[in-house]
Amino acid sequence: MAFIRKTSIPENGLLGAYARRAGNYVDCYSVDIARRIELNSYVENFFGTRLMMLERRLIGKPGSGKPDSEEVRSLLNGDSDRLAWWRVEGREPGQLLLSVPQMGTRTWFMVRKTRHGTRLYFGSAVLNPGLVSRVLVPFHTIYSRLLLRSASKACGRMPR
Repeated sequence: MAFIRKTSIPENGLLGAYARRAGNYVDCYSVDIARRIELNSYVENFFGTRLMMLERRLIGKPGSGKPDSEEVRSLLNGDSDRLAWWRVEGREPGQLLLSVPQMGTRTWFMVRKTRHGTRLYFGSAVLNPGLVSRVLVPFHTIYSRLLLRSASKACGRMPR
């Protein structure tokens, strides 16, 4: 089973700008998988996991445009800069940074090739979190690890 670890944001990580600002909550997790995975496959698998589908159902609201596979592919291909409540804030080779401006949150994905496969990164930021956000951090850290584990397992099951 893949080992999910809390880690530093790589030097060129798009999420790093938020980690350098005082008052923000920022986290970063990674997992190594023994195969080559491209960013688009990682993100598509992430949004397709059962856990993420459940989240989308629970926090979706009428008109929220819950993302489906076509919407995810459109975002990843650069045809759209929106995915349900997320907006693209930054794209670089191997990275994607999404924001939910009205909530002050960021979601970040990165892939980095390793000698034996790929390291998947997943991180988030909450800008100037209030009391409720700070109280939810323990739940959030567990949930982030579960999301990354689910996505890494899905990536591992992809046909070669």
